[in-house]
Order: sequence, then structure tokens, then C-alpha cells
Amino acid sequence: NRQALSGQVLVVDDDKDVRHMITTVLEAAGAGVTEASSSEEAMASLGKTAFDACVLDWNLAATTGESLLSSLKSGYPNLFARTVVVTGDLFSDGNDHESSRFGRPVLAKPFRPHLLVEMLAGLLADTG
Repeated sequence: NRQALSGQVLVVDDDKDVRHMITTVLEAAGAGVTEASSSEEAMASLGKTAFDACVLDWNLAATTGESLLSSLKSGYPNLFARTVVVTGDLFSDGNDHESSRFGRPVLAKPFRPHLLVEMLAGLLADTG
């Protein structure tokens, strides 16, 4: 029973291969995807497109995912509410991760693609 997604998703990850994998998974599930490799690219995209959800890498090269998440919280609260944080630096469950204070779901890399799709489908269903 595969989850289907609809809407536009912003994928922010500075690792091109990971970004491409996430994009492929989300597009296969039915979502439209815009990729950004940095917070700056993400913010520029936010000025052009209304996104329904966001997948955000916590460890971006130039700036942290934290600064972008803060920007979303203040400037794009609806998108903030539908943001999933992905990170490669989890040693236990997501509740211990530094991003947990934002109250957003955290997915540890490497993750099973269907988990990301299910997580996003749940967020979109909750608020849409």
C-alpha cells in the first residue's frame, strides 16, 4: 500500500546524491519537487513558489538547517509545520537530536524512502 503525495515539496540538502534520491522518491510518489543545495537557494525558491512541504537536511555546508528552520518558523509558519528534518548525525532516536526543540519530525540518514513519503503524507494530511 504505497502512499501517494500531492503538492510541491522543497528539498534542501547540500549532498547532490542524497538530494537527487529524495527528489526521485518524492516524484515517484506524485509530488512536485524543487531542489535547493543551500539555505540561500531555498529562500530564493520560497520567494517564487508556494510549497506544501519541506525536507530539510540539518547539516548544510554553508549554514545550518537550524537557521533555515528558524526562518521558516517566523516567515513561513505553514511550511514550517510541514517540514521534515533529515540528518546523518543521529546516534539514538530523533528525540535526542538538537533539532527536536523545534518540534519537527527527524529522520536519520540513511532512511528507508517509504518512511519519508509516509511522514510527509501524514504532515500534509494533518494540515491540509
